[in-house]
Amino acid sequence: MAYLGCFESLPEYSFGQRLKKARLYQGMTHHEMADTLGVHEKSASSGKVG
Repeated sequence: MAYLGCFESLPEYSFGQRLKKARLYQGMTHHEMADTLGVHEKSASSGKVG
């Protein structure tokens, strides 16, 4: 894990940054998050979900 629990210091200026922070907080991979959201993995990694 890149941040090792330092989630407070991650930026939250865009939806993509908030999505990444939430994904890391839950300990999910890009693939797991995409499956949960029901979108293609590339869509989930770019933050363009919805």
